[in-house]
Amino acid sequence: MLKISIIIPLFNAEKFIARALESCIRQTYSNIEIIVIDDKSEDKSIEIVKQFCQTDERIHLIENDSNLGPFACRNKGAIYANRVEGGQILMFLDSDDILEKNACREVALSFQEGIDLCIFQFRRQEGEIQYQENSWFNQDLSLSLDEFEKLWIDNGGSNLINSLWSKAFKTEIFIQNLEQNLKNIQERLLMAEDAMVSISCLSYVKKVKLLNQPLYIYCVNENSATQEKTNLSKIALYLKNLLFAINFLKHLPQISLKSHNIFIGIAICNLKIHYLDLQKSINKGFFYRLGLKIKRKRVKILKNKLLKSPF
Repeated sequence: MLKISIIIPLFNAEKFIARALESCIRQTYSNIEIIVIDDKSEDKSIEIVKQFCQTDERIHLIENDSNLGPFACRNKGAIYANRVEGGQILMFLDSDDILEKNACREVALSFQEGIDLCIFQFRRQEGEIQYQENSWFNQDLSLSLDEFEKLWIDNGGSNLINSLWSKAFKTEIFIQNLEQNLKNIQERLLMAEDAMVSISCLSYVKKVKLLNQPLYIYCVNENSATQEKTNLSKIALYLKNLLFAINFLKHLPQISLKSHNIFIGIAICNLKIHYLDLQKSINKGFFYRLGLKIKRKRVKILKNKLLKSPF
């Protein structure tokens, strides 16, 4: 029976963390562990987690000595999960989101097919309303890496591929990528780190399972989103992170599959578009915004060219 390690980075989420933990505890698949990495929270988050630890021995709490950001927290959780009694499968849950109760069961069944990576659908929740996001796949599929990347490219190269929380990884694959590509990164990453991890991991993946089932609920926190848009210092850090991620992907070791190199090129275009849109949101000058619009159009032309590249 395969064991799943669910990794939850935690920072100042006292309003949501109990809900996230309860969604893990109530899984229909019991062979799990829940690894919470507290990133020096300043509210009551850690006290709430400690209360849960007293009632469920599957919950493990790691406390950071300083605030490191979600990238470092997830990597720390993966290293902990890789111990002898840890899980063979890694899943990721943000502290303000929820897992569907059958998520771990469906993921475990998929990994019994000998896959390296599972990607599943999700629902978005805004207030009391839930709806399923449009996705770039609409059926269960077992694919080689080449088939998977060609399918993603044929369906428009969506940036939904970036998120870690919609994926489950074979632990040894994730650790291999961490040790060879991510280990020495010291940058404090709050933006685009999921794209870096997801895309760099693909170099070690042989078989992918797509599950056309929503196993994750992404909860929109409108108050937080509004504050983020007005926090100029945080936006400046996001811009810096995006440039770091773009440069990281540009220098990834290439593999022999042509589809993979096209895949990375499209992913870089997606990040560049995000970078230019974020710049536009904080710069109101007419000529500056016009320049950004021209740059964005050039990136879109390049992306479309890559999407039409022959394999």
